[in-house]
Amino acid sequence: MCGIVGYQRTHAPETDAARILALSRRIAHRGPDDEGVALIRRESGDVRALRTDASADGVALPEVGAGECEHDVAFAHRRFSIVDTSPAGHQPFVSHDRVVTLTFNGEIYNYVELRDELSALGHEFRTRSDTEVLCAAYRAWGVACFERVVGFFALALYDASRRQVLLARDRLGKAPLYVTRRDGEVLWCSEIAGLVGDQGAGAFSIREQAVSDFVFFGLRDVHDVTFYDGVTTFPAASYAWIEPDGSFTPECYWELPRGRRTARELSADDAASGLREILDEALRMRMRADVPVAFELSGGMDSSSLCAMAAAKGHPLTAYNVTFPGTDADEEPFARLVADRYPDQIDYKVLECSSADFLDHCDEYVASMGEPFHSPNMRSNQDTWRRLREDGIRVSINGAGGDELLAGYGDYMAPYVGELLASGRVLRAWREVCASTDKPAKRFSLRAAYRLACGARNELGRRFPSFVEARRTRAAERFLGKPGIRVENVPAVRRPGSADDVLRENVGPWLMNYWLRSGHQSFMGVPIEVRTPFLDHRVVEYAFSLPLEYLIRDGWKKWILRRAVDDVLPPGVTWRRRKMGFPFPYAQWFETQRPRLTAILHGLDCPFLDVPAIEREYDALAATEPLYLWRLISVALWFKRCVLGESLQPPMNPRDRTNRDQLAAADCR
Repeated sequence: MCGIVGYQRTHAPETDAARILALSRRIAHRGPDDEGVALIRRESGDVRALRTDASADGVALPEVGAGECEHDVAFAHRRFSIVDTSPAGHQPFVSHDRVVTLTFNGEIYNYVELRDELSALGHEFRTRSDTEVLCAAYRAWGVACFERVVGFFALALYDASRRQVLLARDRLGKAPLYVTRRDGEVLWCSEIAGLVGDQGAGAFSIREQAVSDFVFFGLRDVHDVTFYDGVTTFPAASYAWIEPDGSFTPECYWELPRGRRTARELSADDAASGLREILDEALRMRMRADVPVAFELSGGMDSSSLCAMAAAKGHPLTAYNVTFPGTDADEEPFARLVADRYPDQIDYKVLECSSADFLDHCDEYVASMGEPFHSPNMRSNQDTWRRLREDGIRVSINGAGGDELLAGYGDYMAPYVGELLASGRVLRAWREVCASTDKPAKRFSLRAAYRLACGARNELGRRFPSFVEARRTRAAERFLGKPGIRVENVPAVRRPGSADDVLRENVGPWLMNYWLRSGHQSFMGVPIEVRTPFLDHRVVEYAFSLPLEYLIRDGWKKWILRRAVDDVLPPGVTWRRRKMGFPFPYAQWFETQRPRLTAILHGLDCPFLDVPAIEREYDALAATEPLYLWRLISVALWFKRCVLGESLQPPMNPRDRTNRDQLAAADCR
């Protein structure tokens, strides 16, 4: 995990390194261990790799200075060392024949296997780094190397034989890469803040559609767009060569598989053992590191499965749980069940965190996020990762992705039930709605009938979209009359789809991209590397090949995962009926923090918000629509801090401090 930034000039070259150094310093928090730059002149093919005053000791390169060579391409890299922590892992990395200059953010988990394969082809390695392996893989296979890589990455590579820059991202888009084209150049960076800081916030107009989508429905990062017009995300699973005029056309090298197998083609036992085998392999690779690794053990199915799978193989490990004592969302007892089952393998640690100090740190946090975000509890999550770092942990293994791949959310039930009804499996549909583990319904009850009706309505909407389009448009337009918002763009609305459609969209353009980008920004603010075995592309491909009836069965969501890990988890975890979330105490928080929030909002001139209306309707919205109120406030915080560049830290009076201290024991996350 690191940070990259760079540019390609298409007209007048830069004459020194001042600008690329300034860009690198804007993302310095991502890589405290090392810094490097490379200045390239495409016409002559000259490549100068240079160290800086922030480079690691032992990097044997000339130091950058004033008046460096003219260049039209520049790379910079900030390193957070995980694999081969020696200076040999320094970037930008220049191949021994000086044909390839590479800088990338990410990890290549199968670098050991790739290195062995490349060594057999005659490649010689000077380091133990995954960077050199990635470079050699490109030299051996060209852009086809991306199909062989297991891991995540966002890279910029200069190929002297082509005199071109290559940009690329991993299959799921875990590693971020933002791009803009302005004034005769292409500029890329791991964070929006790097681009906006270089060009100035005034250089980019704000996309009203992004504000509308976020405030009304919490949507963000849909289809690779951002809040800034002209700043886009380089698409996942794609690569592109930058042409001399600065244009580039991404080419996709991977996509989600289509066509699920049937239960006749794949038995439940074989499906479960197959999932277990491939998830085991994904976990094994992600436990590789030259630094301390720990597990996040929430007590839910996904993190518990990973922790138990590792412990069952005899691996000693450290697992951290965040507890919410005295709340309905406290899963610590379930995490303890897992830890107690493997007392010789799991060193179990419990952390408590507080939501009370969000506003104390919001100035720094909002600036680091770069765009509005869905909940204040993200800062609490960051505190958890910061506690791990204080214990010396640099890599955390996380259960993210299981719900999206294996139908762990409640919104998958309606389309699945609709498909059962459409296929004539009425009794099976009725059994599913009655057995649903969220809130089981009696066989003849309004709750069961309502769930069945939701499924039927979803199926009708999917088959006859014209019948529901007008109704959905009217519903979206009604949002425009809500207090506090000033936009004319109707928010985006997802059309009804099949269960497979919903799964595909959640892993693709509608949900996963936001979770990955927002989470990435948060944990790299520590920094710490968070690894997610469920998002190994092989696990993803396997999950999308499974019959839907193995994902949702007898009311159980993620049924096939429960079957796959039944032998390593306590039954109280595997077959726990109630899924807990991670709620934030909005009602209490809005009440105690009102003076500070209104002080931040007061006088803000944001064209998309009616601030007096927010102040006037604050109490009503806090009571009836707290998520909507938060999203309004999140836009306000972002606009004030990131667009206007103003501080979010008003003076704290004694009464506010007392309120904050009273909230300190509240549940968070």
